[in-house]
Amino acid sequence: MTQTQTEQKLINVIIVNPNDNTITNAVINKDNGLKDYYAFMECDTFDMVSYNETNDVYVDDNGLMNLTPATRFFSWEGSAQPYAGIGVFAGYDDETGDTISTTLTIDELKSKIRFHSLADVRMMF
Repeated sequence: MTQTQTEQKLINVIIVNPNDNTITNAVINKDNGLKDYYAFMECDTFDMVSYNETNDVYVDDNGLMNLTPATRFFSWEGSAQPYAGIGVFAGYDDETGDTISTTLTIDELKSKIRFHSLADVRMMF
C-alpha cells in the first residue's frame, strides 16, 4: 500500500468536547467504519449538520434524550441551535460525497465555538 492510499484512509478531524470545554485534533481511520466516530462522540447514533461549504459536524443524534443537570452543549456562530454532547468536525468532498479531512483549524474554531450548560440552553428557548 502506498503512502497516498494510507493517507486517504486516515482523515483529520476536530473534536469539540463540551464536557471539558476542549477543542482537539484527532484522526479517524475510514477502515474502522463508524466505530471511531462512535468512540469519539461516546454515543451509538449520530447525525450530520452542515458547518460550511466544505465541512460538516457529526453530533450525537440522541443527545437530548437523556438530559441531566450536568448535560453540556456546544454551538458556533451561525448554528441553528446548541448541540448536546461531543461533536466531530470533518470535511467533505462535494464531487464524490466522501468524508475527508477537515479544512478547519483549532484556532478558527476556538473563536467560533461556544460551550453551554443545560441551564444556559433553557434560557435561550
